[in-house]
Amino acid sequence: MKQQTEWEIQDEADVDLIKEERRRQIAAEGFSSSHDDDHDTGELLQAAICYAQSVLYLNPKRRSTKRQRARAVEVPSKWPWDKYDWKPTPGDWLRQLAKAGALIAAEMDRMIRQAEREAPESNDDDDLLSDLYVTSE
Repeated sequence: MKQQTEWEIQDEADVDLIKEERRRQIAAEGFSSSHDDDHDTGELLQAAICYAQSVLYLNPKRRSTKRQRARAVEVPSKWPWDKYDWKPTPGDWLRQLAKAGALIAAEMDRMIRQAEREAPESNDDDDLLSDLYVTSE
């Protein structure tokens, strides 16, 4: 049996936190795939950015001002939904990042479902995924 490196072990723990948060969002908040499909103008990504950005001010090694630390728990001006939907976890920056990661995963899933609905009949998954990316020539 191959021994895992420290990076591989940590990588799995990080991904598990994101998966756990995504499951919580679905089970506890009711944010199913059909709910996510209604947010097709970047709201999921904007919410992820808000959660991730707030972590900057929560990092104890960063020299944040008192005002910046307070801003980490305030509803961001770019928050895409109602202020009551902003649920920061200032004492747990890993959870805050897991929320951001879960929202990114939800957006990725939404984009894949959208591409599947819009794609012509095809059995080639590679063609479907390549349609999600913009290429420059």
